[in-house]
Parts: sequence; structure tokens; C-alpha cells
Amino acid sequence: MTGRFQIDHVVIKVTDLDRAMADYEALGFSVVRGGEHPMWGSRNALVCFADGSYLELIAYGAGMPKEGLSRHEARMLSRAQVSDGLVDYAVLPEHIERDLNVLREHGLDYEGPLPGGRMRPDGQEVRWEMGLPDGRDLPFLCGDVTPRHLRVPEGEIREHENGALGIVEVGVAVKDLDVSAGRYGVLLGVRPNRLDSGTVCFSCGQVRVVLSAPTDEAVREHLTERGVGPWRVGLATRLAEAETVDVGLAHGARIEFVSGN
Repeated sequence: MTGRFQIDHVVIKVTDLDRAMADYEALGFSVVRGGEHPMWGSRNALVCFADGSYLELIAYGAGMPKEGLSRHEARMLSRAQVSDGLVDYAVLPEHIERDLNVLREHGLDYEGPLPGGRMRPDGQEVRWEMGLPDGRDLPFLCGDVTPRHLRVPEGEIREHENGALGIVEVGVAVKDLDVSAGRYGVLLGVRPNRLDSGTVCFSCGQVRVVLSAPTDEAVREHLTERGVGPWRVGLATRLAEAETVDVGLAHGARIEFVSGN
């Protein structure tokens, strides 16, 4: 399974989408409206990068189901109920049905493929399929049905005043490091690199996925307030030295710039 996945996108929940778009533009990002998800009444906007990955800014509607939830509905509801900030991330499969079968054969409980889609502001329908894991420590799979460029815009929108080039690191807060590290080893098909007693790193394409146990105060706070899941994102930039983006303007998301190409 080595090399089967790459980072597709990171999900950032926002309460006010228009304000979030303006704030991310103030941070030097180019932002484009994505459209509306008819099933959920949610709306999104995208920050697309030259490496093909993107940040999804998403505002959820008020009509989310509360009872008798499917795994997908439960994951969506858990995103909608927390305060603004990082809530999820996705990896891009080569062939989602085949990849899900392989993951299940190796002991990971992933459901799918499940349909997803949204309507862009220009009336273009975009469709994809998802694979949903049994826990928030793992990413979901998101594979395109319609051509990818319809979901992830290309061209000048991928150029940013702040020099952002793409996602180079995703930090994931977990409760049991050994259990989650074992699950990631199966998912990504690579051996972990243990950085210290509370941190394990995996390669996902060109991106580092860093699992952190609650030995760090910031990770403990994230787990208490938001639960298991992504808690920080590192972006490569050709302009700035390493720095942390203003969390307020980023609507609660911990985003760090990493100098280099």
C-alpha cells in the first residue's frame, strides 16, 4: 500500500463563511467559493495550492440530523458542533473501491464508497465518493467522480501573495499513540518514525503526518476542547520564514508556514 494515498484537503469549520473568506484573503491567500452541499445545507470556499491540495473553509447549515445517524452523518455532526478551527482531513485514493477493499482486508474498518457532491456557484455539479473510517484519528478517503479540476480549481487561483505552495505537514492529536500509529501503518503502508515518546511521524506522499499524544499541553487542550483529529497544518511557502498564522484571522485553525520550496 506504499504510496497509495496523498493528502487531498484539510477541513476548517467556520461560522461565517463570508467573513472567513475575507480574513483568509487578508492573510495573503487566494480564496474561491466552492458552492453548496445540498444534502447538508453547508457552504464552502477553497484555498487551493500548486501541489493540488487545498484548505476547505466550510460553514454548516442548521438542518443537521441529530438521531439515527449513519457514520457519515455522525462525523459531519461532530464537525458542526465544535468551535471554529480544524476538524478533519482527507486523503486522495488512486481507486477508491479497490483501496477500501485493501484496507478492510488489512483490518481497518472503512465504510464506502459513499456518494458526495456539491453545486458550484456557476451551476456545475461536482461529485465524489468517500470512504469513512471508524474513528476520528484516521482521515477519510475522497475520490473524484467528476473530473478533479471541477472540484479543485486550477490556474491563478493557486497562486498566493503569502507565497504558500502546499501542505507539507498535518499534525493529528490522538489519545492512544500506539493504537493510532498501528492504524496509520496499515492505512499508509509505511513504517513510523518515532520522534520522541509522545510523537510518531509517517510519510503520506510528500507530506508528513505527525501523530501527537497528550504529553504536550497544546495537544491536551485540543483533545479536551475538540477531541481526536487534526490540530495543526504546516504549509510550504517560497517567501516567508517559518511563522505561525494569526489564529484569529485563521478562524481557530493552527497554520504554520515553513520556509522552502
